[in-house]
Amino acid sequence: MLRERPDGAETFSFALDRTSASGEHLVVRVDGIDGSEEVVAETFAGFVSVQVALLRGLGDGPNPVVAELWRSTPGMLRPDGITVHGPHRFSEVNAAHDVPHLAPHWMLVGEDGEEAGLFVRRHGRDRTSVHRLDLAAFARSRPGEGGSRIEAEGELLTTDLLGLLGGDSTA
Repeated sequence: MLRERPDGAETFSFALDRTSASGEHLVVRVDGIDGSEEVVAETFAGFVSVQVALLRGLGDGPNPVVAELWRSTPGMLRPDGITVHGPHRFSEVNAAHDVPHLAPHWMLVGEDGEEAGLFVRRHGRDRTSVHRLDLAAFARSRPGEGGSRIEAEGELLTTDLLGLLGGDSTA
């Protein structure tokens, strides 16, 4: 591997000596000056997801657990109908349901296939728990009160957002 580039540009490559839990080689960013490596994604699809998120101005994810989610998958549709949104749909879906206005401290990360949204907190200690709330009920919220409705009327689906990827909604 090239350890120094005359132009100082960073490069991306697979870490052929390391694999993720899924068995795929990690994707690393290699600094063009000193050759140091930083893992940027657990899968190639996750690498593409992170690049999409960066291009859309989302950073590498709106909170650490969503960033980790996107490093491993570009979003997914589970066999049971649950959809977990990737960065290519994230802003669009949250805007369509007016989440930034109705529940500014929450984000819609997926849907259950039965007209309910899957919400996680944007800030605070608990940013991994997923709450399920009917999207029609959420839409009836007044500005800023959607988060209270998510907590009061919503169902705690799981305490492990990343567990949803493996099909575990009771983690």
